[in-house]
Amino acid sequence: MQIQTIKQPPTQGATCSCCGRPLSHPISVELGINAQCRIRAKNDLVKWPTLSLFGSRSNFSWDLLQDVITIVDLSGNGPGLTEDMPNVLREIAMSLGHGLQHYHIMYRDSQGIWDGVHQLNRGKVRFFSINEKDYELAKAKLL
Repeated sequence: MQIQTIKQPPTQGATCSCCGRPLSHPISVELGINAQCRIRAKNDLVKWPTLSLFGSRSNFSWDLLQDVITIVDLSGNGPGLTEDMPNVLREIAMSLGHGLQHYHIMYRDSQGIWDGVHQLNRGKVRFFSINEKDYELAKAKLL
């Protein structure tokens, strides 16, 4: 007897490809992974940061408006912003001339999704889910 797998439409019965939990958020359904698993994967990418003496290796833009730093991944096929975030934050701090501890930081990854970043000690970072594609909605969740 052969078992046939039937794919469900993406909005009905979609489950996380990582943990198998049901997906309901439109971005999670689109990507096939829930926000918690996506953030866990991002955090695993930068578990052992390699700080570069010469700045970041990724292509990005950043802006500061009041106490919010926004960073946008422009890497395309180059090194990703997520993996390079410790260097990116170090470069921004050097540009500002001081640390980033008093700022809210959010970034848009290569998939166009805004997430948040906490800078920890010794160059380490921790990502947290904002899970928005719209800048204003993401900023509202950040604050």
